[in-house]
Amino acid sequence: MKNEYETGDMPLAAYLSYKGFILEDIKNDETREGKKMFVFIRKKSIDTEIRKYQNCKAKVEPIDYWNSLRNLKNRLYNQ
Repeated sequence: MKNEYETGDMPLAAYLSYKGFILEDIKNDETREGKKMFVFIRKKSIDTEIRKYQNCKAKVEPIDYWNSLRNLKNRLYNQ
C-alpha cells in the first residue's frame, strides 16, 4: 500500500481535509489535461472515511465542510 492517497474529486478532497487528513500536495493529473490531483498522506482510517463518503454515510458540520472546500479551492487557485 502506498503512503499516499490521490483523488481528483474535489468534494472528496474537501471531506478528507475536513476529517483531518493532511493534504500533502496538489499536482497535475497526468491522465487528464488541465485537471489536478489532491495528494493526502495515507493513514489507516482514510479508507474507512472514503467508503463512508462514497456510500453517503459521511456526516459533516455544513459550515465547517464549506470552509474546508473554500480553503481547498484557495490553495488550488493560488498555486
